[in-house]
Amino acid sequence: RLVKIPEPRFVVFYNGAEEYPEVSELKLSDAYITKSDDPQLELKVKVYNVNYGKNKELKENCKVLAEYAAYVAKVREYSKKYELEDAVEKTVTECIEENILKDFLIQNRAEVIAMNLYEYNKEEEEKKIRKAEYEMGWEEGREEGVGLGEARERMKTSRKLASIGMSISDIAKFIECSESEVEGWLRESAIV
Repeated sequence: RLVKIPEPRFVVFYNGAEEYPEVSELKLSDAYITKSDDPQLELKVKVYNVNYGKNKELKENCKVLAEYAAYVAKVREYSKKYELEDAVEKTVTECIEENILKDFLIQNRAEVIAMNLYEYNKEEEEKKIRKAEYEMGWEEGREEGVGLGEARERMKTSRKLASIGMSISDIAKFIECSESEVEGWLRESAIV
């Protein structure tokens, strides 16, 4: 027998540093490799941007969310002026004085500071890693492209030299590679 359940609603609160609309919708089907007009499984998630100055009505109805957005905005603002640890410490102190998440911050001050330092350092470290990986991939791709270009030129040259009767051994010496490579290239082109 069918058991009735309340309709589920999926919500994400966005507070990232990148520009993002106040409200948007994500669909699971957007990630599918093959697109369909009628996917067999669909999930829609409403995304609310809760950064400072966004979705005011939502934050008017949820004081904790509004205070959290103010806290994050202060950390971001102060981290531009101070070292991260000082920025977080200043934010926590100021928020307690201004009654922003006051009880929570008083009870969990050390954990909040440690978590913020960990998260911000992790985010910065991940950015650095992604940048380094991108640069390394770019360099490897460039080197591989040059390597492939050189290999193609050697292959063409070996075929031309073989077509005028030069020996595999002499070709290998001339283009500075192994006899087996030359032999393989010539076999591919049915010269040997």
